[in-house]
Amino acid sequence: MTLTPPAEPRLAVTVAIVHDDPFEVLMVRRPTRGTFPDALAFPGGSVEPGESVEEAAIRETFEETRIDLTGVALVPFGHWITPESAPRRFDTHFLLGLIDDVPQPVVNRGELEEAFWIAPSEALRRGMAREELVVFPTLAHLALLDVAGDARTAIEAARTRVVSVVNPRMRTEEDGTVIGEIPVEAGYPISEWVNWTKSAR
Repeated sequence: MTLTPPAEPRLAVTVAIVHDDPFEVLMVRRPTRGTFPDALAFPGGSVEPGESVEEAAIRETFEETRIDLTGVALVPFGHWITPESAPRRFDTHFLLGLIDDVPQPVVNRGELEEAFWIAPSEALRRGMAREELVVFPTLAHLALLDVAGDARTAIEAARTRVVSVVNPRMRTEEDGTVIGEIPVEAGYPISEWVNWTKSAR
């Protein structure tokens, strides 16, 4: 039997944009088509040839929401690689950016369903309660923001935190439940999550 080699991960970036008073993060809703249909996520996408991850983050955020991050310091926040068992894989860099002005996003309907500011704690709650589809990596980074409690603390924590590559592992329980898990040493408040889709609720 010939084994199919795992798909090569596509280099990607996503950026958590935060502000204080009140503490909020910009979230977008992905289209009903695509890799993560109807999921809440941070703005982002693929890194084009010749781009840095920071350049891609600025470009993707502007394309999706018309929010310009030029001049905003983007701090490394995480680095996750999709498991080899997945049919589509991403080598995703997570960045964190603090802004003082709070522009209203203008949604590119070809890219998103909506974009809005929300408290990280509320986005995390919706994901944990399965009111919204929030994939494991996004959920884990929302949990980091929630622990920080405000945007400036989150930025300072990211600047001192060692970002190591996270390779989630998938395990299947006897009842067929698929669980994603990461080492506790990766430093996230959440270390495992049951995979699900809105259609499976």
